[in-house]
Amino acid sequence: LEELEGEFSMADGQIEAPLIKGRLGETVVLLEDMTLQSGPEELSMFTKISASGVPLDTEHMDALLEEELLTSLVEELGLRGTVDVDQGTLELRATHEGDREVHFGGYLTLTDMALEAGLPVIIQSARAHVYDLIVEDGELRGWGRIENLYGDCFESELGPVSALVSYVGGVLSVEDFAGSFERGKIRPLDSDSKPLSPVRGRPALRIELRPPFPYQA
Repeated sequence: LEELEGEFSMADGQIEAPLIKGRLGETVVLLEDMTLQSGPEELSMFTKISASGVPLDTEHMDALLEEELLTSLVEELGLRGTVDVDQGTLELRATHEGDREVHFGGYLTLTDMALEAGLPVIIQSARAHVYDLIVEDGELRGWGRIENLYGDCFESELGPVSALVSYVGGVLSVEDFAGSFERGKIRPLDSDSKPLSPVRGRPALRIELRPPFPYQA
């Protein structure tokens, strides 16, 4: 973040700020109720976060993904779209030895998003609940759920659709993909079985987000 503006107060080794305004690229980011505390073993920070119209491009996502992978997603798989961070929380823990771990959770609104990953899906709009998105030792992993997805696939109307989504070890997994497709319905083949867990369901699509981007559907 650049061009930070806000009022800070400090007491008993803890820094607090009710509102901080900053910029990520050309996007305004708001941090609310931020607390920053330094302990004997680590530095910790917690804040609420919100932003509107964050582009899914290399400038705004280079803190999450390595440059080579991000370039491949944008140039080869056609990643595009915007994200609104409506209700988010951000937590940072950094040890004095240099280890760092960042957690994000909250709600996102996806608009005009596309990723040609196995299936040509264009998301006109969708609501996402991010359970936990973690950046640790330069690696990204996360879990969440998408609801009220509207768009098209193979030039046919899609939605509303819901799905569980995870990204672990470089693999993007979509599970429990269910909803309306054109004049019919989509549901898991074993829809009568129980999900594996609240964040794991019945597989629909898996793709390795590294060239040559192998996938299973």
